[in-house]
Amino acid sequence: ATRGSRGGRNNDFHPQQREEERQQGRVESTKNNEFGFIRVNDDATPDSTLFFHFTNVRNRGVILQAGDEVEYYVEPPRGERKANAMDVVKLPKGTLDMVLDGWYRGLVERTWEAQSRGQHHRRGKDGGGSREKDGE
Repeated sequence: ATRGSRGGRNNDFHPQQREEERQQGRVESTKNNEFGFIRVNDDATPDSTLFFHFTNVRNRGVILQAGDEVEYYVEPPRGERKANAMDVVKLPKGTLDMVLDGWYRGLVERTWEAQSRGQHHRRGKDGGGSREKDGE
């Protein structure tokens, strides 16, 4: 890997990788704002984690913490080095679906259905709906 001016790995973008190849997950843990681990949000590998270095976070001013939702590219393993998360971007809270194991009994008072990006359709108890934009 190349070295940047701060001694960490360079946050090179990979133009050959398309946006569809980006993956999503949650930050599981961080250490001294230097590195951390992302829990992969993938049904095929539910217990998988990826290493990331803070120099590979796209926006340098963003400090990632456990629980943050992120999007990233996977840099494949090379030699003895395992796969890493690259070009890590923090996502707005609530972007990722949270799937709970098991069965639960309860009452759903309202549901959210994804519409176009940034909009949701809310259904109330009466079945009527209203559109809302994120942040409103």
